[in-house]
Amino acid sequence: MTREERGLFWSTSIGTLLCGMNTSGVATILPAIQRQLGVPYNTAQWLVTGYTLVLSGLLLPIGRLGDLWGHRRLYFSGLGIFTGCALLVGTLRVEWAMLGARMLQAVGAAAILASVPALLTATFAPSQRGRVLGLYAMNVYIGLSLGPFVGGWLAAVQGWPGLFWLSAPLFGVALILQRLGPPATPEPKVGAGRRFDWLGSLLLLAAFTSLLVGVNQGLADGWSFAWIALIVGAGGLGTLLVWVEQRVPNPLVVPRMLRDPGLGWNVAATFLNYVCTFFFFVLVPLNLVILHGWTEAQAGMVITVTPAVMVGVSSQSGRLSDRIGTRWPTVIGQGVLAAGLLAMSLLPARAIGEWVAALVAVGTGLGLFTAPNNSAIMGRVPRGMQGMASGMVGTARYAGQALGGAVATALFAAFHRAEPAALAFRHAMWLGVAVAMAGAWASWMGGAAGTDLAAEAVS
Repeated sequence: MTREERGLFWSTSIGTLLCGMNTSGVATILPAIQRQLGVPYNTAQWLVTGYTLVLSGLLLPIGRLGDLWGHRRLYFSGLGIFTGCALLVGTLRVEWAMLGARMLQAVGAAAILASVPALLTATFAPSQRGRVLGLYAMNVYIGLSLGPFVGGWLAAVQGWPGLFWLSAPLFGVALILQRLGPPATPEPKVGAGRRFDWLGSLLLLAAFTSLLVGVNQGLADGWSFAWIALIVGAGGLGTLLVWVEQRVPNPLVVPRMLRDPGLGWNVAATFLNYVCTFFFFVLVPLNLVILHGWTEAQAGMVITVTPAVMVGVSSQSGRLSDRIGTRWPTVIGQGVLAAGLLAMSLLPARAIGEWVAALVAVGTGLGLFTAPNNSAIMGRVPRGMQGMASGMVGTARYAGQALGGAVATALFAAFHRAEPAALAFRHAMWLGVAVAMAGAWASWMGGAAGTDLAAEAVS
């Protein structure tokens, strides 16, 4: 790496870590926030739910904005918004004001997460793309893994606002690291003369929010007319979005990207991977702690095996995909993930050695899949569309997380009404295994189909 590349890489790593720690850490300190505000827990929960909805709905539009405006500029603007709003959330004590600041913070997070893969892809040579995106994926999982620990420790030492105030010094370090290198070379003005698709962005956000709220609440509370109406409304908004996007000069997704089946299969594999991953994150702690009497500390210590292994494997799988291509690492990764989930569904609760082996398999599968899959997607698109591709990946990731968590919880509850809890866990996990195998098929098809859009000129 050159001096500029190192400065940019470490600077963007800080932003990625911040987003990951914030996502998982706020869920950990939510009970403390709820107690201090004196509001019902479901009200405080919107600090997590609202953030996730805004983040997932804006990743694609903001990624496209980066194509038109510049990914470096978008990244540092997003980091500034994220940090300023984090300080507001940590200072405010009125729930509606905190929720507003939290949703604005999600706008900054969307700018960070949509711009970093595109910025790294544009900065580093194709021969380094898998390695660098593997390190990016590693930073995402390090942040998610550290969030509960850092949030809980700061809450114990200086109160729950500590997690939000941590953003300020890290923001300063990110700026300093970027300044260490020589002045950045100007980004190509791929968006010169083009207008941002505001109408399509609003329609996408509305459709996505309506769908996720309808599915989550329908699965949790029962399928009342309100939740069914939200899902039907999401379908109507999606239809209107397709109609609008065919008639605007600069749509959120360029039609020729949608015509590339290889790209579509890889994005579908991302979505399916995160659906079954959140089967794991939701059902395994439930099985160990609630159903089999493990303490939270015991379960937490054992489950950290998965992100630790994933971090180690992802740093190497990117290098591997640079040498042999992305198809086999992604397919094998999804297969190993499925094998790990299947083993967990069959293990007795106290077989700690076997549980560790299954957790290692899940972490290995995730590590093998993530970086090569990201590299496959980012490598298929031309330079002026990398923000769009990054936004598509992020949208698929958060949609998979939201749907996987909701379906896993609802499925376990449905099975548990007719059979013992252990069998309900087993049968729910089997659907996760099936989803992982579907993801392996999508990865195989992604490697076999489609044209390389990166070889085409940007129109």
